[in-house]
Amino acid sequence: MCHSLPRGAAAAAVAALASIAGAALADGATYVDGVTYVQYSDDAVALADVRAGRLDAHYAGLSPSLLGPGQREGVRVHESSSGSYSLLVNPAEGGRLNPFSDRAARQALNHMIDRSLVVNEVLGGHGTPMFSAYAPHDPDYAALAAAGAPEFAYDPALAREMLSRSLEGAGARLEGGRWEHGGENVRTTVFIRGDDLARKAIGELLALELERTGITVDREYGDLSKALAVVYGSDPAELRWGVYTEGWGGRAAFVRYDPVILAQMYAPWFSSMPGFNDPLYWNYRNATVDELTRAIYAGGFSGPEERDGMVRAAARIGTEEAVRVFLAARDDLYAVGEGVEGVVNGFGAGVPSRFTAINAQTPSGHMRVGVKQAYQGSWNPVMGFGDAYSSRIWQTLSDPAVFRNPYSGSPMPVRASWEVQTGGPEPSIAVPPEAVLWDTASQSWKGAPGGTLAASAIEYELSMSRWHHGEMMDMNDV
Repeated sequence: MCHSLPRGAAAAAVAALASIAGAALADGATYVDGVTYVQYSDDAVALADVRAGRLDAHYAGLSPSLLGPGQREGVRVHESSSGSYSLLVNPAEGGRLNPFSDRAARQALNHMIDRSLVVNEVLGGHGTPMFSAYAPHDPDYAALAAAGAPEFAYDPALAREMLSRSLEGAGARLEGGRWEHGGENVRTTVFIRGDDLARKAIGELLALELERTGITVDREYGDLSKALAVVYGSDPAELRWGVYTEGWGGRAAFVRYDPVILAQMYAPWFSSMPGFNDPLYWNYRNATVDELTRAIYAGGFSGPEERDGMVRAAARIGTEEAVRVFLAARDDLYAVGEGVEGVVNGFGAGVPSRFTAINAQTPSGHMRVGVKQAYQGSWNPVMGFGDAYSSRIWQTLSDPAVFRNPYSGSPMPVRASWEVQTGGPEPSIAVPPEAVLWDTASQSWKGAPGGTLAASAIEYELSMSRWHHGEMMDMNDV
């Protein structure tokens, strides 16, 4: 098992990584000549291939039942706190009563799932309960903890009471142990990811608890491809789904002062809430959380104290709205071949960090990586690579201008260096007259109005090199 480096050694490792990452921008600087991704539907088969040397690493977090004590011969096991589990709840009003269109009913879900059971039994102790978008290991969790981070006790009696009050308020009646409305059973569909053992267990637990309240539950099982069609690709008002067992594969990088996570998990403007900003669909709306998360995203605050206040307010609203209910952060176990060196187990990203392929050294000089899925998400750099599986491959094929140090979470240059001029937080720097802005109304570039001031000015210098086939990069590739 891989252990954490001492503080001094960790600093040295970061310095070495930074120099390697910089060298990777030059010609042929990686240690392997290529990376092959192989899809495995069975983690046990992938683990056996890692042991046999047919795979150099498997990029899916493995169950503790596969890598328990006495089961780690022939592999190196790296553990990382990265992924998480949540419930996405459909709050739409449709042609029949949706029990979760009422916020109080959604809030009842927080008391309906035993998070300790999920961590200890489903995850084998490799995890931590979660009550908001922030896990205890996230840097911004401290901002929540300073004001009392939200926690919800497992209390099925309280959950039933909250749900009963909500349904009675909507005109439903409990008859013979079943809730009825308009002469029909009150029902919901729990979409359960059957291709993920942990999410399957969570979905079954939720369905059972809901049935105990008297709600009729339809279980629908599927993989990512089906979820993209039924959950993310349908009008919520059609009520094809009521609750979906979500899984998050960890972040691409460990991020200090993350500007995105609250918007992604709670804000309609980010297009990851029910309706997904499709103009033809019913869409969840919350102007307050939109305003807060836009300000966090754009740096619209005067200092850390104001930002912390915005983070607390947005997290509180998102938790109270309970459209996305967080359950547990998981500690992923990754299997790597014994002969593989240079693996970068980044905070938040784990072994699938983009730095692993850059830095890895394998016995064959080529790297073979197992993945859980390779085809179900959209392979397109424009509005694609939105799932954890395809995005990990995309990170190996592309270089960002700026990325995050995998241990500190601070920005580090990859394809660009920069100089910052700032007079912030108030705008005080004159915007050059030749500057252009994108006008969303006309869908065209327009000159900045005269006298426009900016809080900061950043000048980027892009770093070009040769492509794998020898051609030099230019601005057409950016």
